Amino acid sequence: MPASLGHYTSLRSWLSQWSVDESNCDGPLHLARTHVPTLVMYGTADQVCFPSYAMTMYDAITHDEKSLIPVGGGTHYLQGQPELQAWLADTAVDWMKERDLVV
Repeated sequence: MPASLGHYTSLRSWLSQWSVDESNCDGPLHLARTHVPTLVMYGTADQVCFPSYAMTMYDAITHDEKSLIPVGGGTHYLQGQPELQAWLADTAVDWMKERDLVV
C-alpha cells in the first residue's frame, strides 16, 4: 500500500515497534512518565488491540489531565470506516482545543 506504516519508519524504529525480542515499546511504562494532557482513544470493535489494552494505558497515566474515549464500532486502524476516521479526527481536535493545545 502506498500509505503503509513501513513507508514512515526506519528499520530500527520498525524493529522496536514490531519485534517481540527487540522492542523498546512499553506503553504503560512510558505513559506513566508523561506530564502533559493525554488522550487515549480506542475502537470498540478492534480485533487486534482490545479495549483492555486502552484501559491499561489509560490507568498507567499518573496525572489527572487524561481522557479515555471509545470509538464505537471502530475496528483496527478504522480500516474502511471513513465516517469513524472523521469522527475520531474531529474529536481529537476538539479535545486539544478545549485544552488550548492547538490554535
